[in-house]
Parts: sequence; structure tokens; C-alpha cells
Amino acid sequence: MTAVHPILIGEIVAAHGIKGQVRVKTYTGKPEAIGGYSAITDEAGAPVSLKVTSTKNTIAIVTLRGITDRNAAEKLVGKKLYTARAALPETQAGEFYHADLKGLEVRDISGTVLGKIKNMHDFGAGAIMEITLAASGKFEMLPYNPNVVREVNIPGGYIVIEMPEFILVQ
Repeated sequence: MTAVHPILIGEIVAAHGIKGQVRVKTYTGKPEAIGGYSAITDEAGAPVSLKVTSTKNTIAIVTLRGITDRNAAEKLVGKKLYTARAALPETQAGEFYHADLKGLEVRDISGTVLGKIKNMHDFGAGAIMEITLAASGKFEMLPYNPNVVREVNIPGGYIVIEMPEFILVQ
């Protein structure tokens, strides 16, 4: 079960300086890696050509082809950057891209279906699963870590979790 939609690899969060550079919040393993993709597109599928000039934490400072002043750069804030799933490096055993987890069925350790992974988030303290509960349609946010996630079966289309005691599934 491989994602067929383009994969979000970054988002323009601010203009940088007066010569048209922008700050890109990257969703790549290392922020400089965003410069290594040859086929980057925006939300509309239009090609985006960029060059990374520096990085800090998860932010890459980039120059975009055709953007030469701050006013033009400011208009790009909020633009999301994508690449094809096939362009991503292969994962190692036990590693998964967030995009590959979206849509997987969520089961508890007894096999009961609890819901589906709607989205994956990382707000800086580790990955969080947003799960839509089957019984109520409500959502629950759970950490994606070994204390909760017991098995990931991408080909089977499911994960197995041990629901934390403080969560009531209704």
C-alpha cells in the first residue's frame, strides 16, 4: 500500500532578506535534502526550481528560480512543496514515511478495529497519529512510539496499537 499522491516535503514559511530568498520548513530527514530533489512541484503541480543556500534546524534558506525580490518572495508564503513518492529514498526495515501510514486501519492488540490513521503530525516532540475512531467518527491524537505502536503492516493495510489507559474509545 504505497501512497500514490505527491508527498509534502516542505512549506514556504517566510521571506528571507531582500533578494527574494525564502525560508522553507522542510519535512525531509535533513533540511538540505530538499535541494536534492529534481522534480519539486507546488500544490497546482507547477514545477519549482530551488537551490538551498543554508540551513538551520528544519529550515532551509532557498533561492527560487524567477524570484528576485522580497515582495515576490512574500507572496509565496504558505506555498507547499511536493515531490513524487518514487523520488524518495527507500526506507530501511522498520522505517516508514508518514505518507505511507495515512489511511492504515488501526487495530488494538486483540484485533478489534479502532479506526484509521487520518494524518500524521510532528510538532517538534515526536510523531503524533491523528486517528479517526470507527465507533464515533471522533478523532484521537496518539504518540507514534514503541509504547503505543506494536506492529506496522503496510502491505496488510493496518497497524496494531496498545491504547493508553487514559483514552476511552467510544
